[in-house]
Amino acid sequence: MISLNDTWHNKTEAFVLKPKVSNLEGSVAIWLDGLPVSAEAESMDICVAEFTSALRDYADLWKKDLRFYPNHESNSDFVRWIESQSNEEIHAYLLSK
Repeated sequence: MISLNDTWHNKTEAFVLKPKVSNLEGSVAIWLDGLPVSAEAESMDICVAEFTSALRDYADLWKKDLRFYPNHESNSDFVRWIESQSNEEIHAYLLSK
């Protein structure tokens, strides 16, 4: 298992993105502990693309509804980070680690 780490800073606080990656027997998986965001595919490129899509889906759901739930309300920095990155930037970030 490989841990990917980076810190995104805004004006007042830091947000740390720590996705986990597993590459076992022809299957790559990426997930975030504590959040319902994950992807699994046959290759790293496909998995990263699917993970990026899952990040976008989570951000959309968070803005519409999840932000009102106690177990999701503290994820505003995570959502802002997702929205501040293009798909290409997220893809490049994940593959650079």
